[in-house]
Amino acid sequence: MESAGTALRTWATEETTVLLATFYIRDVHCALPALAVQEVIRPGRNTLVPHGPHCVVGIINLRGKIVTLIDLARKLELGSTGNTEDTRALIVEWKGEFVGLLVDRVSDVREIRPDGISPAPANVRGAQGRFFDGVHEADGKLLAVLSVEEVLSDEDR
Repeated sequence: MESAGTALRTWATEETTVLLATFYIRDVHCALPALAVQEVIRPGRNTLVPHGPHCVVGIINLRGKIVTLIDLARKLELGSTGNTEDTRALIVEWKGEFVGLLVDRVSDVREIRPDGISPAPANVRGAQGRFFDGVHEADGKLLAVLSVEEVLSDEDR
């Protein structure tokens, strides 16, 4: 399967830019393509899903639509997302369903050129490395660009 980062680099010209919605999972600065994010909400009370995968923390009703909440920290094996004033859910549509990706806090939207996304280093290409399209360096800090397809794959759901 071709990753979103690879796909972006395939069709993009040097003048083309992509928007990345950035956020934090614990202390890890991450991003998703902004076009994949429908909206950002403050998660409220959710209904637990008995016997669900470890990363599914529940479901919510968002204006009549059932949204599955996935804890990105659990999915990436970084612990659990806290329940603080800053906790948010990035709502994405995946295969006709709405999914909320819980993050510790949102950051900003960045406009970058696709050639500014480098492949993930070889030492993170193992099991968890499949979640990453690549990394982007800005101001001496790394931004982990996540693959929507891999994060939401049905493999462990």
